[in-house]
Amino acid sequence: MAIRPEGLLEKILQYLELKLQLVLAKTQLTLRHILAVALVWLLIVVISLISIVIISIALGAWIGYLIGAWYWGILIIGGLYALLAVLLYVSRRPLFKKISLHVDNLLQKATQPNDPTI
Repeated sequence: MAIRPEGLLEKILQYLELKLQLVLAKTQLTLRHILAVALVWLLIVVISLISIVIISIALGAWIGYLIGAWYWGILIIGGLYALLAVLLYVSRRPLFKKISLHVDNLLQKATQPNDPTI
């Protein structure tokens, strides 16, 4: 049983071409999945931010109505957000670590799609 070099080279080239196509298909599937997950999260974040802004304005107006001057209500809500920003700034290092771990877990899940039709 002799191996013909000319046929072997052709088979190797076909194998490499098929392997490249498989890698490209898997990469495309993974990228589509990651993009879908990212777009859903972006939509959730944008809708949440819009809701927070509208609720903050309404709460500020309500507090202002109770106090008697609408601008005081808005200032109180702004002060609460400033206090929250200071608290987040003070605890930023532990938050960065927790968020980093969470993002790593999300990316790890996103790179392993469950449904190949996504």
